[in-house]
Amino acid sequence: MNESRFELFSMLIESSIKSITRLKGIFMETYNLSATHARCLTALLNESPMNQNQLAEKLAIDRSQISRILKDLLERGFVMSDDANPYKKGYRLTEKGHNSAQILFDTILKINNYVSDDIPEEDIRVFYKTLEQINSGLKQATRQFATPEQMLARPETPPPEKDPPDKESYIASFQDLLPSDS
Repeated sequence: MNESRFELFSMLIESSIKSITRLKGIFMETYNLSATHARCLTALLNESPMNQNQLAEKLAIDRSQISRILKDLLERGFVMSDDANPYKKGYRLTEKGHNSAQILFDTILKINNYVSDDIPEEDIRVFYKTLEQINSGLKQATRQFATPEQMLARPETPPPEKDPPDKESYIASFQDLLPSDS
């Protein structure tokens, strides 16, 4: 069951990312830019200035790709920089970049509302909380299992078995996610 659940999770995430990338790409075709360009523009719309390292970390994109994207955005007049050192250089949106990023952001919000309008707000909160926990666990796993040897090694001692929570404790753990009566 766990293997199939992980495969389903991976497939759904990959499919969602492809759909999001495709939707951003459709918008960015207007400017002859990629979906990755769109991610940089929206990141700079929300937080500016940012240097290459900050953008690479925030967007989880390789620094060399960020460097190419920023060079392209700079040449096309979407961003400007304020330092000669490319790794310390702060990038910010130009007026053209800000207007484009704002239109993109509004479009993303419209799409987000379209796909999630029928989902109760509480379900969305639980989903994001769960996704954050899975993401955190996967990041820990990448550190724990950084080499093939670590992946194949059996733990020296099995993890302690947990007693299942009683029903009241289990329900109480989700109280902050439930709507209040007031």
